[in-house]
Amino acid sequence: MREIALGAGRWAWLGVPWSADLLPFSTYVRATGKGATGSRSELRTVDLASGRVRVLGKGLTPAAGSSVRSTGDDRIAAGAPASRLFRAADGALVRVDEAGRQTPVLPLRH
Repeated sequence: MREIALGAGRWAWLGVPWSADLLPFSTYVRATGKGATGSRSELRTVDLASGRVRVLGKGLTPAAGSSVRSTGDDRIAAGAPASRLFRAADGALVRVDEAGRQTPVLPLRH
């Protein structure tokens, strides 16, 4: 077993693995920028083989996986299309690729 530094954040919300080595997760970080207050979620991936962590976007949380309130959903296989689904801060469901590009899947909740 080894430790991997995931960067600053309050806690990690683990997504469904994108592959055997690539795990997406969101964490809450302090909001930054002019007039920013509070916290916001930040989507990151960690390469479990190399330990490399990348930031992919702001305001995104996994649609499936584990969180503070849930132990997770093991019915979604690593690499399945559903592993790429995330909730945007505005409530939309988006698909996120390894470069952080977001494609809307379902519109905003009203």
